[in-house]
Amino acid sequence: MTRISTRPWHGHVLHRIELDGVSIEAIALSFDVARWHREFLSQWPPGSEAWRAYWLRITSGPAYSMARAYFTA
Repeated sequence: MTRISTRPWHGHVLHRIELDGVSIEAIALSFDVARWHREFLSQWPPGSEAWRAYWLRITSGPAYSMARAYFTA
């Protein structure tokens, strides 16, 4: 999850960058991955448009590195 605030999060963050006094942080969410996959597939079965659009990213992550997720101004 992305958190944007004028104050940094005091819990565990995966990544953080500060720009002009604003903290932009990646925070992990704890959830049941297998259940989430089952729920997704129950609504969007293999071959459906949503499955084709999202399943690979859901199971393999995005097609870019974390370093590339940051930008420089």
